[in-house]
Amino acid sequence: MKILFYGESPCNPTGFVQVNKHLARAFSKVAEVTMVATTHYHPLYDQKEFPFTIVGCDDVPGEQRTLDHQRNLLKIKQHLADLDWDVFVYQGDMGWNNDILEIAGNIQKEHPEKNTVFYMPIDGDFSMDYAFTPFTWCSVPVVYTEHAKSVIEKYAPEVAAYTSVIWLGCEPDVFYPLSAEEKRKARIRFFGDAYQDRFICINVNRNQARKDLMRSLAIFHAFHEKHLDSSMYMHSVIADVGGSLVFQAQVVGCDVYKSPAEIIFSGLSLAEPWSRSMLNEMYNAADCLISTSTGEGWGLTTTEAMCAGIPVIVPHNTANLDILGPNQERGYGVRTGGDLDHTTFIYTNGNSKASVPHSEHFLEQLDYVYHHREESAQKALAAREWCVKNPWERREAEWVQLLETIKASMNTTQL
Repeated sequence: MKILFYGESPCNPTGFVQVNKHLARAFSKVAEVTMVATTHYHPLYDQKEFPFTIVGCDDVPGEQRTLDHQRNLLKIKQHLADLDWDVFVYQGDMGWNNDILEIAGNIQKEHPEKNTVFYMPIDGDFSMDYAFTPFTWCSVPVVYTEHAKSVIEKYAPEVAAYTSVIWLGCEPDVFYPLSAEEKRKARIRFFGDAYQDRFICINVNRNQARKDLMRSLAIFHAFHEKHLDSSMYMHSVIADVGGSLVFQAQVVGCDVYKSPAEIIFSGLSLAEPWSRSMLNEMYNAADCLISTSTGEGWGLTTTEAMCAGIPVIVPHNTANLDILGPNQERGYGVRTGGDLDHTTFIYTNGNSKASVPHSEHFLEQLDYVYHHREESAQKALAAREWCVKNPWERREAEWVQLLETIKASMNTTQL
């Protein structure tokens, strides 16, 4: 069986990278895999780490890297047209590559012996019927979470009827709790001696509108006024598509010159990503992770923090419903939406609306974790245990099983 896999390069420093890397490894166990990768400008890559063929973008000067070039458009169209594949798999955001998905779907209709699998996250609670049209073009739609499937059931029940759910995996061997002494050393290394006894929150998110980082800053500022022994570390690019975090912090009243700092800004650059071991130390150096994102398809940083054994406080919406558990036994959820004061309208990519966290409830949850360290540590332990039971190996096995089922159906069709 031959698989043509289309998605972001597994060599880049983003969340989709981790997803695509594990997917391709799973596919390689049952098929010959060719990955046509978007934004892949890595002529040399580790063949042992990536045991499959990666077709990258042509290496051209930066100014020639248009959106079509980054999407590797010519090469994916050519590979689709060559028909040298049995299964086409796409993993990526909804709405970004619909032209390619429609081409793949039309080919599959003309050649019923072929299969198309679309694996896409749904990061909102609200949508429009036509948003799920791409799923009707493929033979096997798959989503990240049970919540995502429930959204499809609301807007396109006929699609939900044949949609599968495969969670993303956790990495408890990469992110794990350090000893008390190792945690102390990590905290000093990252933040300095003055932060040894402070209550440190971290927010690990892209600086973009959907992550709503200004709300995090505002909520933490109110918390900090009650607890002067607290600091928040923003592990984000300071100036990105979401604006300037320093400016936003000043707007909501944070003292950006205070020492020890109220807000600690990262020197993060996406061009120079941190090592995974450094990220694990960073999680361990903190007391809790918070997020005010209006929606997540999954939330890799949330499960990474859970693997590392620290409490998480996140909006109780979208993928967090799956991650926190039916009774929020694995973390602290914050109420979202419900009225106009807790709704934001996004005027791009579909003009949809999204629920935002109730700041007062978020502040209560943060205050609760601050005052109940022992209880929150027990909840973090339960979260860690869940992560250990849900590693990528388990998810990869589910993909292998799905592909084996597809392969069996192909053999039956050929007979």
